[in-house]
Amino acid sequence: MPFCRFYPGCDDVRSLGWLSREWNVPVLFCSSTYPDVYDTNQFPTQVSFGPLDAAQFLQGLFGILAHFSWTSYAVVHDTASYARVFEAFVMIIKKNLILAPRFTFVPIDSSVYPRVLFDKVLDKVQSSARIVILMMGSKPTRELMVMAEKTGRTTGDYVYLCIEPYRDFRRPDPLTWRFNDTDDEIAKSAFRSLLHFTSVCFERSAVADGQLMRRIEQQGRVQYGDKYFVNGEVNEYSIAAYYSVMALAQVTAEMETAAEITNGRTMAARFRNRIFTINDQNVTIGTQGVRIIDYCLKSTSTNSAGSFQAVMRYDVLSQRLRPVEELKIDWRRPGNFPPPSRPMCGFTGDDPACQSIWNTTSIASVVAVLTVMLLAAFAAGAWWVNKRASKSSAEWWNLLPAHYIQTDAARKLSRRESRISSRYADLGYRLLGRVREMKPFTKPIFVGQLS
Repeated sequence: MPFCRFYPGCDDVRSLGWLSREWNVPVLFCSSTYPDVYDTNQFPTQVSFGPLDAAQFLQGLFGILAHFSWTSYAVVHDTASYARVFEAFVMIIKKNLILAPRFTFVPIDSSVYPRVLFDKVLDKVQSSARIVILMMGSKPTRELMVMAEKTGRTTGDYVYLCIEPYRDFRRPDPLTWRFNDTDDEIAKSAFRSLLHFTSVCFERSAVADGQLMRRIEQQGRVQYGDKYFVNGEVNEYSIAAYYSVMALAQVTAEMETAAEITNGRTMAARFRNRIFTINDQNVTIGTQGVRIIDYCLKSTSTNSAGSFQAVMRYDVLSQRLRPVEELKIDWRRPGNFPPPSRPMCGFTGDDPACQSIWNTTSIASVVAVLTVMLLAAFAAGAWWVNKRASKSSAEWWNLLPAHYIQTDAARKLSRRESRISSRYADLGYRLLGRVREMKPFTKPIFVGQLS
């Protein structure tokens, strides 16, 4: 059958896409893809079942940032050789002239671990952002979170977002706070400020993929002598290869003529805009021939055990972030609201506008305190006066000796007042007698009358 399948690396997608177009032979990719292969005119014979599509993943990441109204971020990204996918994300973001100014990039190299100074990394982050995107493996992520907890950078003002583009079979240790060391409790507390953006969303699909991976591993060991990591994660590329073979079987079974089978464009078109049911899983291929992958946001703040649970799901097709059941993220803030991108007083706490606000507030506070003190003093004085008055009126019947014992001076003054009173009384009586002897006027006299 003139059908060709390749399993190239990420760098070969475009080259093989162009070649397959000229050959008119369909090519199924099981590796990661990037936005430049979406053009079905340039790549009419290409179909991707890969575990990661960079455009979809970044679309989901930016959808989360927009959902919470976050507009400035720091990206701590690993530059080690195994983390090439993170470097690819950084390059895509830097090329976007609209998004790039919002990001501050802080590179680390986990290959020199434990010489990575995460306290210095966090110092750089603090000066420019409170929303921190972590593009690194599980071990450096845990170490950074422990340092953040120890230095007081896991308060409600900070949010850490760890991204997992796909489950990496080269990383045997899953993202967890539990390392069975002395920092476990510190890490558990720190992880309450950590969100996990991943495509491994629900237990059912994880169990099914795990069972499939064990079957693949068993066949590989028996027939080909393959070796695998002990307790390693599911190899997403192996799962993608399995999906592509099973989907190919369904498509070829539907074709009726040899002309359809030998036409790469016709065969590739049968994969697009379709849902394949494989291993009890729905595998969706979009209109551009790329596998559609839904992502979710996980948090450990929903349970006391500190295990990650999906709290929100991002639907790539509808471009919406929806809550999962009744689970809510604990933002570690009063009112449990997501923190803003920028603190009120700026990243370094010296915003002039904030300083003026604080000065105005301080002056108003001083005036208010002085006013209250004056009112309190006035009220206390009024109360004291009222109490004295009340005490005096309440004891009016208690005559003191000074009230009824006259001194010599008082007796002399009393006799003098009595003589003066008698003299004026006699004068009054004599004047009254004269008035009675006077005759009344016979003619009234008006004031101002002319003669």
